Parts: sequence; structure tokens; C-alpha cells
Amino acid sequence: MIILCHGMAKSASSFATQITLGLVRSYCSKNNASMRDLRNYFETDNPLFLNDDADLDSLIELILKDIGLSNNIIVVIKLHRACTPYVASLIESKQVLALSTY
Repeated sequence: MIILCHGMAKSASSFATQITLGLVRSYCSKNNASMRDLRNYFETDNPLFLNDDADLDSLIELILKDIGLSNNIIVVIKLHRACTPYVASLIESKQVLALSTY
């Protein structure tokens, strides 16, 4: 499962992301699931935040190839930009979950 926490800077997106992480940790502990972070997919100093210049579509494709639509592995990604049309289509089809703050 991929969960995107995205929104404008200064929109409480960090707070929303921390709440999301807490819920995911609780879910994982009760459902024999695990979390992965961005370091599983590329070299980064921040395991959660995706820079604006990173290729979101390619990252999402890479994660989906790795974990599929499994609820047993969860990746939370925080970003401060709008989703691409490709990622928006995955959200609409519920292949990717999203929490937006503006």
C-alpha cells in the first residue's frame, strides 16, 4: 500500500503525515504488516520526504512493482507538490491512497 501525504508548504502537511505514520504503525502492529521508506528505493537522507525534482511517476511504478497492491507492506511518502495525472489516476482507482492538505 502506498500512502501519499501531499500539500502546500505551511498547510499542516507535516502534522498530517505524523498522524498518518502513527496510524500506519498501529495498523502494522495489529495486522502483521511492515513499513518501508524511500531508502528502500533510492539513496536519500530523508526516508519520508520526496523532493520536488524527483520523478514521482517512476518511484510509484518502482514501489508498485515491488509490493503490488499488498496491504502487508506500506510506504508513506510526503511531498509538497501536486500529483501528476498518472498518480492521480492511481489514486482515483484506489491503487494509491492520498491525504492532501492545502
